Amino acid sequence: CALFARGGAVVAGGDARGLSFYGTFRVPAGRYTVKLLVQNGESGEAGAQLMDVTVPPQDPRVGFLLPPVVMEQGAEWLPLDMDQHKDDRGPSPFHVAGKPFLPRATFQINGVNREKLVLIAWEPGRAQDPASGIEIQSSLMDAKEQAVPAGMIRIDKVNREEGGRRTYVLDYTPDRLAAGDYTLRIGVGESGEARLESYALLRFRDLAHP
Repeated sequence: CALFARGGAVVAGGDARGLSFYGTFRVPAGRYTVKLLVQNGESGEAGAQLMDVTVPPQDPRVGFLLPPVVMEQGAEWLPLDMDQHKDDRGPSPFHVAGKPFLPRATFQINGVNREKLVLIAWEPGRAQDPASGIEIQSSLMDAKEQAVPAGMIRIDKVNREEGGRRTYVLDYTPDRLAAGDYTLRIGVGESGEARLESYALLRFRDLAHP
């Protein structure tokens, strides 16, 4: 499971929007609580955050879809690698056709700008038809579990890799909604295959109060 978070940071020669970091953990399937601790080396002040993580069992006969993430502009962030044993780990999961990208730590949008979403799926090992059609369905629910307009989602590109991984890059134009938290559900599948589904917490912010 890959974890990432951000905080304010300033770099030499200019300002950065924040600090971006992630680490990779290889653990058996189950439920875990991850604690992130950040400490100021000069003042000694520290802050912590707890996150509950569920790692599902992986069955090569059954595909699964990771929650959608928003592709950020990496040049605006200061990167920090948390992995201590780089030689023992695999490549970063956040890449499209071998080119790394920076995921936004929170799915926060303003309902005005078009966003780039990335879906990462693993399919069971079987022969694939590169010309098969792709179907994507989405829905958006508010905090009261009422359906609201999800906005327009369009497929930009699809990258197929060995091992059954597929990376979908989507253009997402959300509708204008009231500030608050919503649940975005996405289902994706290709002709003749079972549809894979995942969801993410989508947070609309008020443009007057960023």
